[in-house]
Amino acid sequence: MSKKRATKDELQHLLEVKLMTCGRCGNGHPCEAHHIRLGTQYKNHWTVIPLCKPCHDYVHAHRKACRSMEEVVLRETLTELYGHYQLEAMLARSNR
Repeated sequence: MSKKRATKDELQHLLEVKLMTCGRCGNGHPCEAHHIRLGTQYKNHWTVIPLCKPCHDYVHAHRKACRSMEEVVLRETLTELYGHYQLEAMLARSNR
């Protein structure tokens, strides 16, 4: 299976996420866009959270222990970028 290329909107979303502070420790940017998987859904470019390099490494090393944190940070990220009123629409867009 080949990876799907990011659309213009997805690339803009990824850029905006990378400019945010780390969703785990609150340190400033640059952050990396950490792709998360919700339920059994495949990863996509809408389900990303901002993590600094040390936190990104930690989350990958402790994946199972960090799942609930990832979902909380995703909701916070989408709310900050798109407003609370669009949160459900953005989660639907990410196939949640």
